[in-house]
Amino acid sequence: MNIFLTGNIQVGKSTIINKFLSAHPNLKVGGFKTVSNFDKSLGVYGGVYIGPASEDSFRFNEDCHVGNRVSGKKAFPNIFDIKGLEYLKIDDSYDLIIMDEIGFMETNAKKFSKAVLDVLDLDMPVIGVVKPIMKGLPLNVKMHEKTKLLEVTIDNRDYIYNEFKTILEKELDL
Repeated sequence: MNIFLTGNIQVGKSTIINKFLSAHPNLKVGGFKTVSNFDKSLGVYGGVYIGPASEDSFRFNEDCHVGNRVSGKKAFPNIFDIKGLEYLKIDDSYDLIIMDEIGFMETNAKKFSKAVLDVLDLDMPVIGVVKPIMKGLPLNVKMHEKTKLLEVTIDNRDYIYNEFKTILEKELDL
């Protein structure tokens, strides 16, 4: 089963995933996470960077820079097709794959988009965040036959965390 969280920005989607992972520190995870940089002393201000889901620290360098949210919004699909593919390589020892997050920047990253959908077909559980966009890769992730979609709002995020946790713990036999 794949569980994806969706909703407006800053409602707690990634926080739900991080809270679950903190409660289960022995899980071996693969996949990726993206982080926006709003520290002018690091990388590109407003830049979006991709990194391995298994690492807590983040490198704000050019080889992981997948796009800009500020000052000339743009995406760098070639970075998704290189780094994103690297982070989506599946190891049989993983308990869980994380995809945080799928959005519009991946639109022209054809290899990465195909790899995302291929991973969703596997028997390994996938959790992630998908932007509330109804086209391209976000739509394909939402419509995937193995995907359960949970919409997060400020009002329901505690309830959604409990639902997410219950489903995932059952799926992982925790």
